[in-house]
Amino acid sequence: MKNMTLILLVLAAGSVSAKMTPQQQTYFNLLKGKMLSTVDSVGAGGVRSGETTVAAGVKVTLPGMGEMGMPEVSSKQALHLCSDGSYIRSTEDNAMGIKSAGRETGTWAIGKASSASFALMLTRKGSQAAKASSVSFDGERTMMDDLRWYRLKSSACK
Repeated sequence: MKNMTLILLVLAAGSVSAKMTPQQQTYFNLLKGKMLSTVDSVGAGGVRSGETTVAAGVKVTLPGMGEMGMPEVSSKQALHLCSDGSYIRSTEDNAMGIKSAGRETGTWAIGKASSASFALMLTRKGSQAAKASSVSFDGERTMMDDLRWYRLKSSACK
């Protein structure tokens, strides 16, 4: 019975027409036709570059490790959430001068939702298992799995 429940959850997650609660519909409407994008950069010493908030709301900008003569590791991701329930994810990684890129497609849906956060369910094409990511908005920032993502209009889908 446990396996059957998981399969039903995955089938529901991959279907845009699956019945949604009003809260799920609100989050779906906020994300459809959008691109979520993030860039992460870490130097050899584990120091992240870019703006970092520290105690008492004071913001400090740390130099990139490349600027300090140390190799950097960077990762860029873009997640396009189409209004038909499909998604396109592209990744670009650069580790000490070695670059790689990837692309995956599949379906997306809104899982369990509350007023503070929700589960973004991604089911990769050819897979039956959905991966859940925790997403929240604070009015200005979009956070997914504890990383800041920028929400923009998608250039890949409507």
